[in-house]
Order: sequence, then C-alpha cells, then structure tokens
Amino acid sequence: MSEIDKYADSLGANYLPDTGDVKINGGYPILLSESRDFKYLKGSGTKNDPFLISSFDDLLLFNKHSGAIRYKDKEYYKQTADIEWNAKENWKPIPVQEIHYDGGGHKISKLRSYSENGCAAFLDATDQPAYVDNLVLEDVDIRGGTMAAGVLCSGPLYASNIKISGSIAAMDRVGNAGGVIAFMWYGSIINVVNEADVSAELPTGMAGGIMGRTRYAGDKPIICNVVNRGTIRTTLNAGGITGKGGVIMNAENYGSVFADGYVGG
Repeated sequence: MSEIDKYADSLGANYLPDTGDVKINGGYPILLSESRDFKYLKGSGTKNDPFLISSFDDLLLFNKHSGAIRYKDKEYYKQTADIEWNAKENWKPIPVQEIHYDGGGHKISKLRSYSENGCAAFLDATDQPAYVDNLVLEDVDIRGGTMAAGVLCSGPLYASNIKISGSIAAMDRVGNAGGVIAFMWYGSIINVVNEADVSAELPTGMAGGIMGRTRYAGDKPIICNVVNRGTIRTTLNAGGITGKGGVIMNAENYGSVFADGYVGG
C-alpha cells in the first residue's frame, strides 16, 4: 500500500486517494463524493437490493467505506461467497450505526483485527441495533485494548446462526472479551457456536464464550441455543457462556474456564 493510500485511509471512510486519470487534488486524498471513477458494491443497500460482498476486494471496500456519509441510510449487506482475508491487512471494525449483515451461510476466514488501545471486532461499537446473521468467522485473530469480540464490540445486537473459531483477547486493564460481543446492551444471540479461545488478560477484565458482559446489571439480552467450545480465561469474571449477565436458555459449554475471581460454566 502506498503512503498516499495509507494517508487516505487514516482520514476515514469519506476519503479516497486521488488516483483517477484526471487528478482532482494533485494526487492527494479527495472526498468520496468528488470521485467520478469510484465504484462501491453491487446493489443499492436496501432490504430488497442489498449491497453484495463477493470477494476480498468487496470486503475491503466494505471495511474502508461503509461508514461514509453517502451510505449512512443504506445499511443492508449480503455476502455471496466464502472470503479469505489478507492477514497483512489490519481489519478496522466497521463504524456504522444500524446495519443488517447477512452472511448467506458463507465464511470470512483469517480475519485479523488489532487495536492496542481500543476495540477489535468485525463491527465497531454502536448505539443503534446491529443485525448479523448466517455468518462463519473462521480462524480469527482479534486483539483489542478495551474490547475484543468476534462480531460486535459494544451495543445492541441481534445475531443468529453464527459460528466463530480462532483467538479473541482484550488486553487493557478493564478489557472485556466475548466470542460474539464484548459489551452487550440489549438484543438476542440465537443459534451460535463459539470455538474461539477468549481471554481478558488484565486484572479487572471479564470474558465469556458468547458475551463478555452486559452494560448494566439490569440489562437482559437473550442468549439462546448456544454452544461454547473455546477456552475462556481471565482474572476477574469468566464464563463458558457469559462473563456477567444475560438471560441464558438452552446453552452448553464444553470449554475449559479459568479465572482468579468468579467462574461459571
């Protein structure tokens, strides 16, 4: 990746490198809306005509630009093929508000997301509901500071038919980690299998095979028909299903669970 590309990426989802045949800004980054050549994804982002993700290049476009102002109200995506992520690229969690992501039963393999001081996951923290269904995240390597999870760092989540494997770790002193979500407000997680090892490495962290913890003690997200097979490890609260909180129904844990504080299956 060129230095100009890196600089454009650092400015956020609304910017592109000026790489067209006719330079608008002397080769320096431009607003996405100024580009005549930029093509996003097939589809229009509506419920009946979702944006389609069919290749690594499509997934990269989604990662870089789905949070752009132009696509603010176009939140429907569907994956149409198995995709292997390039491990040399650091996946930055998608900073979208409301999103509907249908994996179509396909997988994303070898996803690498690293954030020393922040959140690492497929999707960033949000205050609007995220809907993620029918997706396999295979052999992930996710390491965040304050939060780490397979699907969503923090917020309301409705997830179903998800399978996750690999390694997920929160490294900060107050880090939370979950196979699916680190910090859940409300929603539901249904028909999910986690095979990833999940850890919150420092003294006050919480970790769970499905969810790290709820936002407040009274929050009651539904966790139903779930299985954990990953090893769960932390120094405070660790659970095969959740580190703390949630309404749990029909759940099975086969993973080993280690903690100096509270430990649950």
